[in-house]
Amino acid sequence: LFAVSLVLALLPSSGLFSLPQRWTYKEDLALKSGVKEFGVGNWAKILVHGDFNNRTSVMLKDRWRTLCRINQG
Repeated sequence: LFAVSLVLALLPSSGLFSLPQRWTYKEDLALKSGVKEFGVGNWAKILVHGDFNNRTSVMLKDRWRTLCRINQG
């Protein structure tokens, strides 16, 4: 019974768990522009000056690494 209630608590409709939000083209452009202006590693500054929808500086860093890997391949 405890396991069932735990699973129900983690369902998306409960608000405790949500699927990752896809990055938009606009957010990718804002990230690239921010890196050009503030440099790699200044994620907090980029976050404040960019137009990002419910993102954290860690999300920006992870997305930048993903974009770099995509461009290498």
